[in-house]
Amino acid sequence: NGRTLTFAGTASLPYTLGLNGADFIIVNNLVVTGTDVTNALTVHLWNDANNNTFNGCTLNASLSATGTLHCPFSISGTATSTTTTGAAGSNNTISNCTLNGGYYGLALSGSIASSGTQVLNNTIRDFYSYGIYHYYHQGSIVRGNIIERTAARSNASTTYGIYVGTSTLNL
Repeated sequence: NGRTLTFAGTASLPYTLGLNGADFIIVNNLVVTGTDVTNALTVHLWNDANNNTFNGCTLNASLSATGTLHCPFSISGTATSTTTTGAAGSNNTISNCTLNGGYYGLALSGSIASSGTQVLNNTIRDFYSYGIYHYYHQGSIVRGNIIERTAARSNASTTYGIYVGTSTLNL
């Protein structure tokens, strides 16, 4: 129902909403904002968090920060990093969401066993460097997304719309 969850992350708890090995969670229409200037993994999944769904959410990280611990949505192999490989998660879906700001707009980093993530019909905007960072995830589906940088993000760097490494990705 459009409720808001806000948190200023710390070095040991950098996320606003974290799923540590949680499975089959469904989140609809939630606004989540990471407010810390250094640690803002707004929604972060790790430790084989599988089969979770985020639909119609608005996920916000800083529009001015340039640190790699700023990301509206991430799945990685650890609780405290955006892109560490390892036991991350599989078969998660993020759809019809708006992801604002961050160094990465959306980051998926796992292990060779991480698979089946779906990134569908989202708007990913005003990230610093990577719209979608996709590393060590197999068979992901990334379709129907709008990836854009607007005037709201003036401190531009080298920019990648979609970055893929050691992965298979279906566009």
